[in-house]
Amino acid sequence: MPNGVRSNPADPVIARSQALYSRATGLIPAVTQTLAKGPGQFVEGVAPKYLARGRGSHVWDVDGNEYLDYSMAVGPLSLGYANPAVDAAIATQLRSGITFSLMHPLEVEVAGREVPLGALFHAHARPRLRPCPAAGRCPGLAARGAGLAGRGR
Repeated sequence: MPNGVRSNPADPVIARSQALYSRATGLIPAVTQTLAKGPGQFVEGVAPKYLARGRGSHVWDVDGNEYLDYSMAVGPLSLGYANPAVDAAIATQLRSGITFSLMHPLEVEVAGREVPLGALFHAHARPRLRPCPAAGRCPGLAARGAGLAGRGR
């Protein structure tokens, strides 16, 4: 048998994902707002480029194929997709509004809950919380705040 690249009949059909990608190339610089989600991370023509929904650790692409999401929303999704308790809390807050032009009392409440967790990272962690507007940056900011950044840990 000669060498060559052949498609695998078991590969998922990703036609709708490919069509969305074709449209996005002319509309969105780098085709995404989050480069870690970009198509360059995955095998061209085999991996989907767009997900439609998720539940627990599983996601479904826009073509209806189901996958186990090992990257869990590029890292910050530890409770899984569509967690009932998290979704209920979000729905409650949405009814009151989000992203206000001034501070919100929840910032103080969350800071008060999270500060003790800093001690788990480092015995000399500073007792304060640094807000993180981009969820993907949170682990790095937490490590830096705990004094772990640049120590090869």
